[in-house]
Amino acid sequence: MPEVFDLNLLLNGQSLYIHSINNAPSFDAMVWAKACPHLDHKKSSIDVPGKMQIRAMFSTCSSHQIAYCETQDFVR
Repeated sequence: MPEVFDLNLLLNGQSLYIHSINNAPSFDAMVWAKACPHLDHKKSSIDVPGKMQIRAMFSTCSSHQIAYCETQDFVR
């Protein structure tokens, strides 16, 4: 399965996870997260997850915030 969030930048104790846009169907998203011991951000059986699925990927983090999420611009 392809990685969902393939770029992770550490800034001020928080990680910024960024999804790179792929060929349609795809999505664009950035998530701030902190203390993610068992982050499941590399697995998804859904081509374009919604905000609920993205939140579920970060559910083990002590905190997380979806900074940006766009799905409609990258549909087939």
